[in-house]
Amino acid sequence: MCRDRKISRKRTLPRSVVAPIASTAEQSRRAFICLQCGDLAESQDEANCSPDPLDARRRAFPTGDVIVWLRRLRTRVSYKQADGIRFPVLRIRPSMKALLPAVLLAAITCPVNAVDADQVAHHDVSFVSQGVTLRGSLYLPKTPSFAAAVWVDGAGDKPRNSGVGQVLAQRGLAVLVYDKRGVGKSGGIYAGPEVGSNNVTRENLTFLADDAAAALQVLRGETPLRGMPLGFIGASQAGWIIPLAALKNRDARFMVLWSGAVETTHEDVLFEQVALPDKEFWDHHTHEEVPKMMARVTDPLAWASFDPREALSKLKIPGLWMFGGRDRNMNVDLSITRLKGLIAAGHPEYSYRMFPDYDHNLGGEQEDVLEPCLTWIRERVTRPLTR
Repeated sequence: MCRDRKISRKRTLPRSVVAPIASTAEQSRRAFICLQCGDLAESQDEANCSPDPLDARRRAFPTGDVIVWLRRLRTRVSYKQADGIRFPVLRIRPSMKALLPAVLLAAITCPVNAVDADQVAHHDVSFVSQGVTLRGSLYLPKTPSFAAAVWVDGAGDKPRNSGVGQVLAQRGLAVLVYDKRGVGKSGGIYAGPEVGSNNVTRENLTFLADDAAAALQVLRGETPLRGMPLGFIGASQAGWIIPLAALKNRDARFMVLWSGAVETTHEDVLFEQVALPDKEFWDHHTHEEVPKMMARVTDPLAWASFDPREALSKLKIPGLWMFGGRDRNMNVDLSITRLKGLIAAGHPEYSYRMFPDYDHNLGGEQEDVLEPCLTWIRERVTRPLTR
């Protein structure tokens, strides 16, 4: 069992623990907390009471922090640290100790990262798209922004990605995130496998593109952002949505697509059928083998597929694609081949970056992914736009 128990349990908030880390491990300036029992310890080996070494759930924090450890909550509370690992712990700076009760309440009711008030301001927004009211949040850097973007989520019924809004705003990019239709506080009907419907039909992708285009209009009307370059950033399924949205709202000056496929929707689905079930797919298959494997898979609905090149061939704005070399959700090689074809056909404003060791999630919000993305935007928005 972990030693040095220094956690006071709050009776008013069962299943939660508050732990001020002040004197523990003063020499190393780091303390360790066991996420199973909640005990603090001076070394990583001591901070684990599980008999199973595979269940070692321990994390290190700088001393002086206040730790709010939320365990076994029935709400969807998930916090992400810099390395992309999600676990139910919220770190609070010592200067925010007086706000601890309010932060605990916010942590239970709002499953998002705590916003650093010194760097980022945010407020709620709402807008109408195709007769449906959508709701979101706008994250604004306290320092002057160099650009503003709408974040477009990938597939799934998760609520707005406030975490990415906060992270990007802390780095100078104003970001609007919103609940997609039928999710969270937004109206409308959600389409996806969770509810037994197809979310990659041309009709649904068009609806989602309408929503993203309407969100960009919100940025255009925000006083602090007037005259600022606007664009789209998104992940996964957003690779199909953003090109359509950029065609619908010509205020878009740039687009960044994280793991955005430049392949048809049916090609993407077929590749997932081949690669996704095997977690070690790239350990025993080469990229050269994939075309032969795909040729053995057929899809009778291929004729109904959506091809993003239809929209990409009509756009004249800079676009950056960021791919993971170990992606099992999309055929990266095919997407790069298609992208090179678009570049050769008269779209030199398109480019891509490859991260060989990352999968579809690109390692979470890693600095080696964020920094090239933001640097690319800074360089492009200072250039005159030719349509």
